[in-house]
Amino acid sequence: MDRTTAASSYPQQQSQYNKNDIFTERGSNSSAATTENLIIVDAFHSINLPRASDKQTWIDFESLSELIARPCTISTAASVLDMFLSPPPKNINQRNRRARVFLTAYVILTCPESILQEAPIPQRKRLRLAARRLLVNFENWISPTTNTPAAIATTSTSDANSERTLEAKMRSYWAGYVTLFQNWLSNDKEQLLAGMVAHYQELLQTRITIQKKTFNVAETDNACKELDNQIVQVEQKIVSMGGTEILERVKNDTSDNRNNQSENYNSNNNIENSLNNETPIQEQHELHQILSTAASNELTNERLAHEIIVNPNFKLERQHHNSIERQVTEIATKAYFDKLSHDMENSNKDNTYNEIIPQLLQDLLEVAIETELQEAIDVNLIKQQLAQNVFDLDKMIDFILDMIQRSCASIRDATVQEIRNSNSCPIDKIRFIFDLLQDMALDLVNHQLHSLRPHLLPIAVEYGRSKFNQAMQEQGILNTLPKTKEWLREAVNRLQKIASQRNPENIIMPPTPPTSQKEVYDDAMTSLIMSSELIDASMCPETLRLDMVRLQEYQNEAQAITIVAALLTLARNFGVPTDYHGDLAERLFILLEQQDTTIDHLASEIYNNASSDKKIKDLNDMIHVMVDKTLSHTDAIYSLLSRRVLAVIKTCITNSNSSMKQNEKLISDTMLQSYGLFYVRDPLHKLCVRISALADYNYRVHGQWYEETLEQFKSL
Repeated sequence: MDRTTAASSYPQQQSQYNKNDIFTERGSNSSAATTENLIIVDAFHSINLPRASDKQTWIDFESLSELIARPCTISTAASVLDMFLSPPPKNINQRNRRARVFLTAYVILTCPESILQEAPIPQRKRLRLAARRLLVNFENWISPTTNTPAAIATTSTSDANSERTLEAKMRSYWAGYVTLFQNWLSNDKEQLLAGMVAHYQELLQTRITIQKKTFNVAETDNACKELDNQIVQVEQKIVSMGGTEILERVKNDTSDNRNNQSENYNSNNNIENSLNNETPIQEQHELHQILSTAASNELTNERLAHEIIVNPNFKLERQHHNSIERQVTEIATKAYFDKLSHDMENSNKDNTYNEIIPQLLQDLLEVAIETELQEAIDVNLIKQQLAQNVFDLDKMIDFILDMIQRSCASIRDATVQEIRNSNSCPIDKIRFIFDLLQDMALDLVNHQLHSLRPHLLPIAVEYGRSKFNQAMQEQGILNTLPKTKEWLREAVNRLQKIASQRNPENIIMPPTPPTSQKEVYDDAMTSLIMSSELIDASMCPETLRLDMVRLQEYQNEAQAITIVAALLTLARNFGVPTDYHGDLAERLFILLEQQDTTIDHLASEIYNNASSDKKIKDLNDMIHVMVDKTLSHTDAIYSLLSRRVLAVIKTCITNSNSSMKQNEKLISDTMLQSYGLFYVRDPLHKLCVRISALADYNYRVHGQWYEETLEQFKSL
């Protein structure tokens, strides 16, 4: 189900009930009202929707989608909602839409992989948790065994207060769910269009990849034709969603990105001017060549240099960007080598060797010493041997493997030995060698990138500032940077509010040093990462545009650290010995990384570690309820630990510098113990080091602009 239409694609149908007939003031004790309520509740039960509290009743996505799209399901759900959400919408379409939003909660809870797979993990978990709370409490509310509409006809008026309490909880859970649901859908069109554009660019890149291949076989031609058809279809969808202007802009951007691979020195004046002063001419050429070689449509020179600076462990990895490209490449490769095998079997070896050996030697040149290769392999001699039918392909393969083993990194030795010991035919061995040579070429580029870092560090700030100014100038927002200004303004307001809270009665105090500009920046950075709202393009400051994905990773890790710390606090209250907290923390982190983890899994982990004398009756249920409560962002324990994690990160950013090492401690274990963060200290420290490195580099690149902007705020 497309997530923009999760709650809106169901057919618009007229309700079979008239709202004036079924909606009665809840304070009324009219027997007619209670009878109507019972009829509505019975009708809802007869739909046989899955029960949130019983996984045995959950059904597959297709069956559930068909069930909640039925007109009778929508109208009955609308009637039930009218019973506790007053006043009901006057417009029948609005009333049915509210019912569809409610029914979508069943899909979100029971089939998240089908409807939420594109949503960020934190948003996915919060929305699913809200859906679960809503539905579980809804089931209790309409249960015939409680003080609910189903039981009101047989209970005394003394239960009215209890009923109103249940209704108030239901309204509260409904409001929370709807807020998260609307946030999920708010940027849906923009996100879908962005996804469509990304898919379009991937298809174009796949077509370029296939066009570069020399395989002249029918399978490849068919794949290219199919690819062109898909590109046309996606273009039509982009136009229908965003207009022809968007499509033209995407085409221009894609063309510009391709040109990044052929950037010359004139487009990098700032980096070259710096290089003239910092590195020899030969190193200048090597640095630019390595950047241009490693850059791609998605990884420009600017982004590549940024990654090398911010992430010391950065390396390129070999991967296909989408399943289409992988599938087409696999088909083309298989067809090519099948053709070679067929030629070999039909005594057409000359054509086979003439086709494959030059390409093999060319790939070898990328990873081996050229003079050694030319001395060892005489192409003219090979041609003579082929003419006399005495060429030994197996012998040449062994020689190539020997040369590869002398040139490759030790991590590739096992692969070389595996190819050598393989019982495969020579053509298959050559295919394996081609694959290995691609990995070796990537190893070489990564080694060059690692060697490049020391030369890039002295010029990184000026280069980053130059490329940023160029990008913002093209967008026409170089002097305004609206998102960055708003980000800093919020930090200033936050710090001013904290200062006023420390002196609520406005008592005249001795003058205190004004808030420094760096302090504002540190608060802005930590608050962005610790925000409960997912960082996306709509809120990410322009000065951090290259780091949005990295910031999302930091945000997820910070939330995971806070959650584990909160669960450990809960575990201690349920009698889990502190000796177990270290191992328990590791297992909880592992669970949080898994997509299918539920509150049941987290609660069971705590229950299994509780001491035996604490395992009273219904303890598991008690733990489950408390875990559910603790994971809420509004929970007191979670909020407290979140503020403490933020304080630790801010302290590290303030006290760190660019030479900070992974093993350096800026917060003592004693302090972490008092904060309740001792058993999450390792992942917290690693996160602090990475955030500090990013914050330090970002401030050195953009610090002057930050300071000028904050000075402007003071003058307002």
